[in-house]
Amino acid sequence: MMYSLSYVFRFIGIGVFVFILCQIDYSFLYESLKKTDIIYFVFALFVVLCFLVLRSIRWRLLLRNRNIFLKTMDSFTINTAGLFYGFITPGRLGDFSVVYYLKKMGHPSTESVAATLIDRVLDVIALFMVCLLGMYVFPSVFNGRFTFACVLISFILVAFAILWDRYFGKKTIMIYWNKFASNRGAQSKITDKILKAIEDVLTSLPKCLNKNRFTIISITLLIWVALFFSRYLLVKSLQVEMNIGYLVYCIATSMLVTMVPVSIGGFGTRDAVLIYFFSHRGYEKELALVLSFYIVVSYIFTLLIGLLCILSHAERKS
Repeated sequence: MMYSLSYVFRFIGIGVFVFILCQIDYSFLYESLKKTDIIYFVFALFVVLCFLVLRSIRWRLLLRNRNIFLKTMDSFTINTAGLFYGFITPGRLGDFSVVYYLKKMGHPSTESVAATLIDRVLDVIALFMVCLLGMYVFPSVFNGRFTFACVLISFILVAFAILWDRYFGKKTIMIYWNKFASNRGAQSKITDKILKAIEDVLTSLPKCLNKNRFTIISITLLIWVALFFSRYLLVKSLQVEMNIGYLVYCIATSMLVTMVPVSIGGFGTRDAVLIYFFSHRGYEKELALVLSFYIVVSYIFTLLIGLLCILSHAERKS
């Protein structure tokens, strides 16, 4: 029953998308598409390629911290292939398909899972921080809750500092795991093999950031700068002048909302968020819809690169 409900929820976004399509001016939408500056658009896709390269470099560093050494091209190919599977699977579970590739190359699964998990967690933390900072800088977007934003950001920063020190400095995550594993009830429900695999992954998690922390965090910042810059170029291609900080807040919020499993590929939810932010600054909703479409095109561009990586990796191994 719950399994079927999860699919029903995903069509909420589609319903929102259909509602939006019924409200727009198609003539203005067509004119907006015609006015697109192709140079900015192509440049945006090039920056997306830089984004993919930076992601592969960070993942390679995380793997190196666990004594998994990959060639630069292998790192790019496998990581981008993982993005392809992530886009086409619910909850982006396909991101962990990279573990399969690494296992085929003779690398331990637990170390691969730990490095890939940290890789994804870093992105989620960065996204949350950008959204919270946006609430602080642009309080009027959501009913002027400036005080709430200040308190929330301060709390998140303090919590993050504490968690970083405890889990990555003192490795106390294993203390909590040992307490769980010692519970007979838990052991009776989970097989020993799964228990051992989970324990190995938890043990490896802190070690993924034992070295090159500053470099990894710096690359994470560059990754998001590249992504937001590509979206800025897409907006420029529409000949729209928008405060870059506001645009970053807009894009980050739309990405955060699309993580909620009530849509397919972000359709509807992403469009609604972009329309809300654009309308707040007096822009037509048709422009927001065109931007959403171009974002989808950039995703398709990423998918094509990922598909090429899958095919090239299969060809090299055959």
